[in-house]
Amino acid sequence: MDDPYSKNDREVDSAVSLKSLPQGKIYHAFISYRDVDEDRAWVNNLIEKLEKLHQLRCCNHVYDFQPGRKIVENIKNAVLKSVKTLIILSKEYQDSHWCNFEVEYTHQISMEMREQILIPVLKEDCEIPEHLKPFTYIDARGPIESWLPRLVSAIESPGIYTICSS
Repeated sequence: MDDPYSKNDREVDSAVSLKSLPQGKIYHAFISYRDVDEDRAWVNNLIEKLEKLHQLRCCNHVYDFQPGRKIVENIKNAVLKSVKTLIILSKEYQDSHWCNFEVEYTHQISMEMREQILIPVLKEDCEIPEHLKPFTYIDARGPIESWLPRLVSAIESPGIYTICSS
């Protein structure tokens, strides 16, 4: 069976050369966010910056999920085919069953792979879910220029868990 995730429905700017990806990955980042107008516009701006300025390919469910597939299957494939998963925290994020599933599945895969692949991004003042409180987040409440370099660095970092000994 052909891998439906090997192609992207979005037009790719041929002048943009993307950074290399590890074997088996087709995205640098899967972006998990609540699909409401304000968050969608914010995420589209973020994707534009990551792809055009930093050559990082992003998975956005609006364009990259395969129609006709179960949503759960699309989410699992997006997480597995991405190096990192960005969790865009907004006031509406916790209200979405799918967003909560994306966090839980990413966390599960992160533990199985023994790699830190989950990156919380605080878009606006909101309650941080209990299960995300142990994670250091990117504070994206200010101008994008002030936090984007830190996010890019987190996406590009290996994320391998290290065992600390006392």
